[in-house]
Amino acid sequence: MRLLKRFLKLLRMENKLRKKGKEEKISIIIPIYNGEDCIKGAIESVLVQTYKNWEMIIVDDGSKDHTSEIIKPYLTDKRIKYIFQENKGVAGARNTGLKKAKGNYIVLLDGDDKIMPDFFKSAIEKFKIFEKEKIDIKTIYYTCIDESGNKLYHLPFKEILVTLKQFLVLIKIYDNEYIFMKKRNFIDEGFLFDEDIDTPGVRHLREFKKWPLVCIINKSMRVFTQNYGGRLTMSINKKRLALEIKGKERFLKENGRLFLKYNKNNYLKTLKIIIFSSGLLGEYRKNLRYIIKMIKINKKNFIIYLILLLFSLLFGKYFYHFLYRIFIVIKKRNANIKKKLLW
Repeated sequence: MRLLKRFLKLLRMENKLRKKGKEEKISIIIPIYNGEDCIKGAIESVLVQTYKNWEMIIVDDGSKDHTSEIIKPYLTDKRIKYIFQENKGVAGARNTGLKKAKGNYIVLLDGDDKIMPDFFKSAIEKFKIFEKEKIDIKTIYYTCIDESGNKLYHLPFKEILVTLKQFLVLIKIYDNEYIFMKKRNFIDEGFLFDEDIDTPGVRHLREFKKWPLVCIINKSMRVFTQNYGGRLTMSINKKRLALEIKGKERFLKENGRLFLKYNKNNYLKTLKIIIFSSGLLGEYRKNLRYIIKMIKINKKNFIIYLILLLFSLLFGKYFYHFLYRIFIVIKKRNANIKKKLLW
């Protein structure tokens, strides 16, 4: 009888541990498009994680190369799931993965980047500390290094808790690359990516407004691929430019006042992107409207944008295409060019 009671007790303890393990599962979402020459590195950086309770959801967004063949051998690991879909863009690919995610924690990783072996363990341990101290943290940010091991930027602290306003004023990480782990609350609340635009910041800030406290740790947990020629698109893509404009306009509509007050530089940067993109597309009314808006806000560079306004009126999109060609020449000569996954 004693042995039976002891067995039942051990069985209950084992069930509790199993449930606890399920509660702490991490879902890592990897969107990929034509990534046959990079996806292997991303997958293997997850396989070597010291924390083992995870699931990997790879969303192939309509690749036309041998991406699926590279991924196939890894599918013997039951933690790895592969989904192929017609091309929707990176936001659509991420949303597909997020909707399938079963973990209580979420990580988004680009298919050509890698994470450090102790990333999962470090973030989970930190979340446990916050829970024990009853601090309501939903997101933990970590910094990045490049492929040579160099930090992409420097922060003046080891670790910090910040509100949204402090994040905008003090932390330059918003304009840089990073890696984060989030509790899955934002999925349950419906904070998915807008698939009709090309600005993930819109989704991030909606979430940030609801849970305005995050932890930023000055420890590099992501290897960011800066110079990746196979992913870089040098041609003018009208569809992408239109998405860029739409996304930035929505960003300004939802967060313009906030950024104008706490992070004016980022606000001006957004205006520049709209001006340049609308100029390339030949959307003259929009282009002129945002140049005038820039002149009103950025009085220091009044003369520069007045000249820009003049050239826009005289030469239209031909002027912007000329600027674009100069920009491409400069980019090609830059050994540390910042890659962008354009699909």
